[in-house]
Amino acid sequence: MYRSEWFDWDMLHFLKSYLQPGDHFLDIGANTGLHTLLASTCIDPSAGGRITCIEPDPSNVQRLRHALAVNHLDHVTVHPVAAAAHAGRVTLIGSDVFTRIASAVAGVCDPGAPEPPTTTRTKSALGSPNAPQIDAIPLDDLLAETTRPIAACKIDVEGAEWEVLKGAQNLIKSGRLPLLILELRGHLETFGSQESDFITWLQAQGYHLASYQHEKGQFSFTPPFPEDVFAISEAALETFRNRLPSADDNKHEQ
Repeated sequence: MYRSEWFDWDMLHFLKSYLQPGDHFLDIGANTGLHTLLASTCIDPSAGGRITCIEPDPSNVQRLRHALAVNHLDHVTVHPVAAAAHAGRVTLIGSDVFTRIASAVAGVCDPGAPEPPTTTRTKSALGSPNAPQIDAIPLDDLLAETTRPIAACKIDVEGAEWEVLKGAQNLIKSGRLPLLILELRGHLETFGSQESDFITWLQAQGYHLASYQHEKGQFSFTPPFPEDVFAISEAALETFRNRLPSADDNKHEQ
C-alpha cells in the first residue's frame, strides 16, 4: 500500500492506543483497508473482537478483500455498499484519482429525497454513463443485529458523513455508537450542508467534540477543530479517559 505522505497520522496512532482485543471497530469508507489493517493488530477474535468494513467502490472492495485474505483476517466483515440516510442507489464520483480512492458517493435515489447538489467536483462523474451504481443501506438496517456498543466508528466518505449518520439514529440513541471519528476536510458542502450545522447536530445528539494531536499526546475539546474530529458520547467519556490517560483533565480544555 503506497502513500506519498502519512495520511491520518493522528487518527492511526489514536486507534493503535485506544482499541482493545475485544472491541468492535466499524470502518465506514474503508477504502483499501489502511485503518482496518491497523485495527486488526489491536483486535483479537478470540476475545470477541471484530471489525466491520463498509466500502462502496468495487475496485477498492477487491483490493480490500485481497489485503484481508493475505493477512488471514477472518474476523473482518466487508459490506460492499454505501451507508446512507435512505435505502436506494448511489452514484460513485470518480472524476479524479483522489476522489476515486476516497469512495465519495452522491445522489441517493430515494423517491422522496431532494436532488443532491451538483458541484464542479461532481458534474463529470454524475454525468458519466460509466459511473458505478451501488446499493445504499442505512446503518440502522445494516447493523440492526449489533447489540453491543461499537468501540470506535471511523467515517471517511468525502462529505457524506451527515447522510451516513442520519441513517444511524437508532444506533446513536441506543448508545451503540459511543465514539465517532470523522474526516471532514470541508467536503460537507458537496451535499448541501455546512460544517457548523453538522457540529451543532452532533452536539444535539449528546456528543462532545474533540481534536487530537499525537505528537503532543493531547486532546482539545475546544474549537476550532481540524480535519479529524472525535465525537464522544456523554456515556463514553469515562471509558475514553480511562483508555487514554492523555485525555485527562490536565491535558484538555472543555
